[in-house]
Amino acid sequence: MAGPLLAVSVQNKWVVENKEIKLVMIARTPEQMAAFYEARGFPKTVIRELDKMCFITTSLRNKSQDVIWMKLANWKFTSKQGSLKRFHRNELKARWQKIGLAQQYQSTFRWTLIPEVLDYHPGEREGGNIVLQRTAEAFNFQAQFVIGAEDDGKSLSVRINNLRCAED
Repeated sequence: MAGPLLAVSVQNKWVVENKEIKLVMIARTPEQMAAFYEARGFPKTVIRELDKMCFITTSLRNKSQDVIWMKLANWKFTSKQGSLKRFHRNELKARWQKIGLAQQYQSTFRWTLIPEVLDYHPGEREGGNIVLQRTAEAFNFQAQFVIGAEDDGKSLSVRINNLRCAED
C-alpha cells in the first residue's frame, strides 16, 4: 500500500484524484442546507436541527478498471480534541422518528445521504451527504478503500487535512 493520497483544496471544496479515484468533498453552509430542505417542505423544527450539523457533500468516481469498495465505517474524522462524530443514517432516522417527522421527509433526507457501503464499478460515480457534528475547528479526514470485486484486494488510503464546516 502506498502512502495516502492528499487533497487539493479550494474554498469549502477538497479534491483527491489519482488514476483510480476522484473524490470531491464540498462543505455546505447551514443556509444552503436550510434552503434545500425548506424547498422540499421540511418543518422549521427540523431545519433548526440541521443548523447544528455539518454537511459535507461527497462524490466518488471510480476511474479504475476494477471494483472499489467504499465503507463509511472506514472513514474517520478527527480534530485536535479527538474523533469528530459522524451521524450514521440509522441514528438520523431514529432522531426523525422521535420528533415525529413524516415518512416522506425521512425518505427525502435518507435519499440525500451517501450510502454506508457501496461497490463502485469501473466508471461509476455516486455521491451524497456526510453529516457530522458541527465544529468551528479544522478537522482531518482519513479513509480506506479496498480495490477488488470481492472486497479483498489492495487498500487505497486517502487523507484530507484541514477540512472545515462551512459557515453562512
